[in-house]
Amino acid sequence: MGLVAMKKWFLIFMILLAMTTFGSGCALDIEQNKELLTTKDVIKALDNASVHLEECHCINPVGFELNGVTPSIWEVGRKRDDHVFIYIFDNYKSRKSASKTYWKTKQEYTYKMEPYLVENISPMPYDAKNALVFYLMKNENYYPKPFPREIILTSLAMNNLKELKTIVFLGESEHWQVKITLKYYENFLYLSPEEQILNTKGCEKAGGPVADSDLAHLFHPHLTYKKVDIDDIDKIIYHIEKPRGSYSGSLRLFNKFTTNPFVGFGGSGLGATEEDILVMTVRWNGNEEVMELRAK
Repeated sequence: MGLVAMKKWFLIFMILLAMTTFGSGCALDIEQNKELLTTKDVIKALDNASVHLEECHCINPVGFELNGVTPSIWEVGRKRDDHVFIYIFDNYKSRKSASKTYWKTKQEYTYKMEPYLVENISPMPYDAKNALVFYLMKNENYYPKPFPREIILTSLAMNNLKELKTIVFLGESEHWQVKITLKYYENFLYLSPEEQILNTKGCEKAGGPVADSDLAHLFHPHLTYKKVDIDDIDKIIYHIEKPRGSYSGSLRLFNKFTTNPFVGFGGSGLGATEEDILVMTVRWNGNEEVMELRAK
């Protein structure tokens, strides 16, 4: 298979993997750590996900430092030609800074790892809280497809360590029934005057600025039309007001009566809580309706 085709398969795989990663937080029964992670925590999460690691003695970790942190290097037990590099940082901020460093110097970093990678394939990074993990795929028998199952399991394990949560908001108007699914994680480290590490509610109660955080949210609005004049609808414009911001977008009908439930928006920042009320305005064909959505 040619290089262009190989890269195409790799790109498609990474897109599908990213969708799976954010949406599968309950797929594995992994014990979650509410504060900082250790190497032991990451190894346990991977082991519970059936990615069994054995300590690697054939690769010197010196030279693979990232922002001053040296990784621990592990062999994937089922197939020893694949490796996992685990970086543990002192806090979320340092990990996020290291992630940025990797993407800025990706070519240089990948060059160092070339002996342990399939040709023309970069290491696959996954992060959770203060941990950054790279999966290095070497066995060409798995490339370009199917990819080894350990890659998907690694992404799911790291995703669980983020403590992904889901809130479903429901509401309806005369013409529309709306379901908004919020998938999010909010991990805060806040140093109180008593020098205690507080969780999310503790941060809010303390009332001070959050010194360190790792958070993201993704909203999936799903609209269903309730009337029979469905053939006349073209573009649907919506606007959502929430206590921590607002968002506007457009949708089209995915099938006869509903929009695509997988379309979403979000980013790094605070999303919404179960106590919040979302106000959604829907415009179509010169019409407008406003409704409130509450967590079910």
